[in-house]
Order: sequence, then C-alpha cells, then structure tokens
Amino acid sequence: MSTEPLYWLGNSAKVRIIRDILRTNPQATIFDYGAGRGGDWDKILVANPSLKLVCYEPDAASFADLKNKLDGKAQLHTGNSIETLAIEADYIVSFSVFEHVADRAAYLRHAKRCLAPTGEFHLNYDDGHFRQSLDLSSPRTWPGAVVEHIRNLLAPLWLRLKKYGLFQRRVTPAEAQQLATAAGLAIASVRYENLTSFKALAKAMPPERQADFARFWIETEDKLNSQFAAEANARLGDTTNLWREMPSRTLVLRHA
Repeated sequence: MSTEPLYWLGNSAKVRIIRDILRTNPQATIFDYGAGRGGDWDKILVANPSLKLVCYEPDAASFADLKNKLDGKAQLHTGNSIETLAIEADYIVSFSVFEHVADRAAYLRHAKRCLAPTGEFHLNYDDGHFRQSLDLSSPRTWPGAVVEHIRNLLAPLWLRLKKYGLFQRRVTPAEAQQLATAAGLAIASVRYENLTSFKALAKAMPPERQADFARFWIETEDKLNSQFAAEANARLGDTTNLWREMPSRTLVLRHA
C-alpha cells in the first residue's frame, strides 16, 4: 500500500494533478490561477518546502481567507495585479474556475504570459453545473438543481450587475479548443474526471480510508480515459456524453 501523501481528497482531478506535479518536480514554481481559499496548499508547502507557490484570487472574501492561510508562505495576488504579474511558472493549475470566467480569452492570454517556455497549464473545469436534473424519486435533490438552473439562466444579468461570483456559463469542447488556439496554446491532452458516484462515495469514507479510496478512484478513471477511450468516443459530444458520469474535464496546455 502506498504511503505517498495525497491532497484535495474529495476531488480526483485535483488529487491527480497535484500528485503528478509533486512526483515530477517538487521544486517547481506553481501558479494557482483562481486559488479560492487555498485548499490544501498549506499542507503541501509544509511537506514540500522547496516548492514555490504563486496564487491569484480576484474575489475579495476568498482572498481574505487565502491570505490568512498562506500569508508569508506563498506569493499572493488579487485585483488588477494579474495584468502585470511577471512570473515563469513551471506549472499553472486552474481548478473549477474556467466555467465562472466571463472574459475567457483574456484569462488564457494572462496564463500564457505567466507560463514558462516548457511549462504546462493544467486547465480543469466543471460541467456539473449544467447537468442538473430533477430526480423524482429524491425530492431532497430538487432545491440544488433548481438553484443551479436559475443561476445559469441569470448569467447575463450577473455580468451586468458585476456579480462575477455568481456567473457561470458552460465551456464546450469546441470553445475550449478555439480559445486555446487563439491564445497561442496547444492542447497536449484531454481527460475526463470526477466520477459522480465516486465523488459522493468519497464523502462517506472515514478519514483513515480517504487516501486509499482516492488512489482507487484515480486508477479507475485512468482506465476509463485510456483503455476505453474508443468506446466512449461516441459520447464525447456536448449534450449527451461522458460528462454525465465524469463532469470534470482537464486539458494540459503548452505553448504552441
């Protein structure tokens, strides 16, 4: 049984990306582009003191929590600082952010500027917000589905009111490809992750079993993405596809 530490155990995409980066280069410069409240970065930095972390978070409330967690441990940025941020990150990570970004072209342009010449940008985004359905046998799930549906409908209004934290709009595979190309980035790989049923099961795992379950979860998704890609290909569209089972999509982007 592996004793390798894992982080962000409730989300297989985050677990896998961070694990792979730390395995490859524990002294890397990592830019978390949309860092939220900081997740497990405090634990990661303690375990990997040679790692250099740069975080950008535009939301004021989230940034306050991020600062409380990482002040003095990482380079922290907010507001318009993204316009002039000058770094060469070995890795950029973006977790469940892109679907909430209004100006996606600018977002990718800034990422390209901050990416080292041989760096990798792990762009992970979620489609679960847009696949809500009413399960007639489970009324307790109805409020969440209705709220998500309303948020999607009101997306243009949130932009006009500058309520950026409420904005969300689907990122289709075609749009992601077009935006990446326009920004001068090339898609090196595509992966679907976060099996819905496994994500729910992870929440029921006792703490001492969570890491083992995360390893099993990633191994299962490895096989789905590699061994059964051809069989799943017919379902990799936009309206009826693998995203119903694995609503998280991760692109590895590099300089074109």
